[in-house]
Amino acid sequence: MLFHVHIESDEAEILHHRDVSLQRLEIRQHVRVVVVVSLGEHPVEAIRRLYTEDVVLMRPFRPSVVGKAAVRQPSAAGARKLNIKFTIAEIVEMTPDWAFARTNSAGTITLNATGATSPEANQELFIFRKDTDGAWKIARYSFSPTIPRPQ
Repeated sequence: MLFHVHIESDEAEILHHRDVSLQRLEIRQHVRVVVVVSLGEHPVEAIRRLYTEDVVLMRPFRPSVVGKAAVRQPSAAGARKLNIKFTIAEIVEMTPDWAFARTNSAGTITLNATGATSPEANQELFIFRKDTDGAWKIARYSFSPTIPRPQ
């Protein structure tokens, strides 16, 4: 699969708060791994390590995936070419053990079988929980399109 991913964030805002900068950078790295794995570049095992045991993945027009064991490799991996730009809009530590990251993405998807290209844009929400070992893990993930899907 061929793809281009670009992730932006407000570096000044992250580095301004030195007491939480390492936690925010760890969360930002988790978002990057999720993006790359969801595009099919790495085996799903690479992403399972970032999830809590009771993770819930909420995707549009599909049932939720509940639990780390239920997470599977995306079926569309390898069937499309993506050129997507991800922007981290905010990372907020709500409590010492809970945080969220809100992201936006936009770009194009090209179906390898037909060569048809269409615009792609989503908004994403990651909810993180600090694990017993002190590492941030993704507890909930949801995304929704911000433009209509092609017919």
